[in-house]
Amino acid sequence: MVQEIGATANERRRRLTRILFVGDLHAKPQLLPRISRTADRVRATRIILLGDIMDDWKATGRSLVEWAETFCDWVEAERQKRQVTVLIGNHDVPYLLEADTPEYARVRDYGTPGFHSKAQRKIFEIFDSRLHEMSTCWYDDNVLASHAGFTGEWLDGWPFGLPVTPINIGLMFPGEPGKLASAYCQAGAARGGDSAPSPLWADKSELIADHPEGLIQVVGHTPVPTVTNTNGLWFCDTMSTMPNGLPIGDGSMLLYTPDKKPMVTFSPASHKAGENVTQLLVRILSSDDRCEYR
Repeated sequence: MVQEIGATANERRRRLTRILFVGDLHAKPQLLPRISRTADRVRATRIILLGDIMDDWKATGRSLVEWAETFCDWVEAERQKRQVTVLIGNHDVPYLLEADTPEYARVRDYGTPGFHSKAQRKIFEIFDSRLHEMSTCWYDDNVLASHAGFTGEWLDGWPFGLPVTPINIGLMFPGEPGKLASAYCQAGAARGGDSAPSPLWADKSELIADHPEGLIQVVGHTPVPTVTNTNGLWFCDTMSTMPNGLPIGDGSMLLYTPDKKPMVTFSPASHKAGENVTQLLVRILSSDDRCEYR
């Protein structure tokens, strides 16, 4: 085995890290094989799902229970090959809080669009027993990922003297029920609320208008036509659909290799019937948003 002289174990591990960020799934089982194929193709060492696993326009209580089982099966299978991080989105929160608790009641009182209350207990049991290690955010030294993103206004309560870094922000927002319910009940004006927009609710427009300087964030939540970079904000909700089922985005995903810049987005290549849909268009986005195609 050849070992690099002068390289630490952490540096070598960092060079091998390949993280695939995936936008909101909204209970679409047909997306899972595509994500697996993409992760295999780009040799991803970790998949990070950016929240809103649950709910869709035409979902029923029964279909959501079936989806919860299917999703957990998929996560367990993927974790045999690589790390999988499941972030929490606003649509997931009501299913992750135990019914008949003050936190659950608070969330229900605030409003839960798309939520199927009759399926809640069963889905809670499935996730509680099988879907371990769900998180509110993921971070490394350079990048902070969450469902909707951290605005400057929401971070105004930052502890005095503590640098605003991805790691410190991650420590500020744990996923315990009380914090989760509190963040759920903080939507900004763009999403019909009157609070400082929390990392579960911040709209794309709110995040762009009030983005903490120097912070690179990767988010879902607001549908976009393709993975989009705006001044260090990477928007990845490319798999959501209109109420009639038509796609809003191109299904692209974001590949992050910590030792390399720029980031890379992957989307299914345009194809005719019968062609291999696993073919991928690789688009490299540089810091000034110029594109190259390979």
